[in-house]
Amino acid sequence: LYGVFHPSTGLPRRNISVLLCNPFGQEAVRTNRLYRMLAERLATKGYDILRFDYFATGESAGQDDQGDLDRWREDIVEAHRELARRSRTRRQVWLGARLGATLALLSSGQAEHAPELLILWDPVVDGGSYLRELDLGHARQIRSSFSIVPAGLTTARQREALGFATSESFEAQLASLCLERLASTRTRQVRLLAPVTDEPSHALVQQLGSTGVDCRLDEFDHAFDWVSEEALNTALVPAEALQRLLALVEEPAA
Repeated sequence: LYGVFHPSTGLPRRNISVLLCNPFGQEAVRTNRLYRMLAERLATKGYDILRFDYFATGESAGQDDQGDLDRWREDIVEAHRELARRSRTRRQVWLGARLGATLALLSSGQAEHAPELLILWDPVVDGGSYLRELDLGHARQIRSSFSIVPAGLTTARQREALGFATSESFEAQLASLCLERLASTRTRQVRLLAPVTDEPSHALVQQLGSTGVDCRLDEFDHAFDWVSEEALNTALVPAEALQRLLALVEEPAA
């Protein structure tokens, strides 16, 4: 696995570290710069941070079509151990966007020392709906690449999602994601960032709250489309998103 460790550069040094969990595909491209800036800002505030790529993604070993959600959950736990070794802290915050948020929630019960806080930005709660989003986004991008759309153009995904190869087993794993599977976690606190109209996130908060988890949804309506291959088409980082995520990380220490 490829990872980037950001040691604390600020004082006082916090007794808590932060693990950043990537989303999937183009969404990971979109969040790459945001995650880097988030890590750099947190380091100046006294936190140790680890960014990393799952197996078969980014700079890690493996090919796109070897992506596997179960393996990625193990990768999160391995990154958790590595961050604890480097930072020498047992208290951790896990932060993830989209599928990275979902994987963090699913993985939290596997770690030897559960994360103290999960910060979930637009988690994928319904895998079937997420696959349909990928279908629509893929078709839209194919059509937009032509000035005149050829007659009979096929826009259906063929084991690919906006330029990232997928496998039949990987898509089956995505399709099996549902609210009931996300209800079990060992973390003490969960904070969700999601649009006010996102009913699955509201349902997830209720489900987790019913199990005794301190869970809260913070409404955050953003103006960009996750399902696109343009990676925001800009080098700029959404300032409001950066500030909201920073505030949530720092909340336990306040």
